[in-house]
Amino acid sequence: MPTGRPQRSTAKSAVTSVAVTGNSSALAGSKRSRAKTTAAATKGRSKGSGRKNRAESESDEDKHDAAASEGDEDADEYHDDDDDGSNDDDAGDGEEYSDEEPPKKRVALRKSQSAKTKTQAIEEHIDEDGVIRITLPPRPVPKKKGPPGTIYDFTLDFLHGLAENNDREWFSINENRYKASKDNFCEAMQVIIDEMRKHDPTIMEVAPKESLFRINRDVRFSQDKSPYKTCLSASLSRGGRKGDYAHYYIHLQPGNESRIAGGMWCSAKSQLDAIRSRIADDQNPLDQATKHKDFQKYFGKGGIQLLIDNATRYDNVLKKGPAGYPKDHPNIEALKMKSFTISKRFTDEEVLRVGFIDEVVAALKSLTPLITILNSWSR
Repeated sequence: MPTGRPQRSTAKSAVTSVAVTGNSSALAGSKRSRAKTTAAATKGRSKGSGRKNRAESESDEDKHDAAASEGDEDADEYHDDDDDGSNDDDAGDGEEYSDEEPPKKRVALRKSQSAKTKTQAIEEHIDEDGVIRITLPPRPVPKKKGPPGTIYDFTLDFLHGLAENNDREWFSINENRYKASKDNFCEAMQVIIDEMRKHDPTIMEVAPKESLFRINRDVRFSQDKSPYKTCLSASLSRGGRKGDYAHYYIHLQPGNESRIAGGMWCSAKSQLDAIRSRIADDQNPLDQATKHKDFQKYFGKGGIQLLIDNATRYDNVLKKGPAGYPKDHPNIEALKMKSFTISKRFTDEEVLRVGFIDEVVAALKSLTPLITILNSWSR
């Protein structure tokens, strides 16, 4: 990690160096820029005396404009994304600094869309030697330590900020906050894994980080090129996070979008055929798995109709019955399902409440009969 001491560049420019405190990954762009600047300066010194004389005869105004231009380019490195070319207007564009009287201090603050993102501002100083010093957000710590599995407000705050600033530059600058939020979620997942394996021993024993989904989005086939998911999520099953079994799913997202879920999502054709065959014979076991008292406490009454409604909500049903089954089959609505899942949402207030993780574990335990039936029928 950087020590925060000034690191001088060999290039002779208005801004000679960048010193960053708190996060080495945010320096990647500046290192590339400084390398180019150094190479240009070295090349310039190797030119003949004729060009040197012309450079020395430049007017004071030209020198001033060149210094201001180069200074702005370096200052904006933390506001320009290398991949999508995004640009922020608050990086100090158009400001000029005199060679005779270098500025003692300049502060550039990233725009904050809400009160929650004000702590994400970047403080930038340029001292008398022309060295940029940028202080990055520190790694957050809980204001008050809660019991194991407690979700802290800084985790939701980070995800909220990421939703408003979904680009690699912002993410790199806030990497300390991301790591703290991820660790907080892993601590919660450790509690969930320990408790759930006592209740359902078929769950694969994994380290918490192995249950987490990557925060990076796969944008290859998506029109939305936002590089990151705006949630933290994890999954447990008999075959682990990637197993083709029924899953217990945990999803953390601000804006009252946190939820837990369970079941089989977009199953393979062979699994769908096997489950539909059992539904056609007798759907009652699946109905009973969603009618017991604990399940109804967290997911509501309705039995198998809850699964049908949830599949319809996410457009995971066939418009017509599957091939090989009559249109007037008594269980035709259940046969149309392509996914067999149920979910429960939580507000941000509930997520941050002490004891939230205990409620999550209890709700997940109520899904075990459904998980067991689906795993049995899909094989």
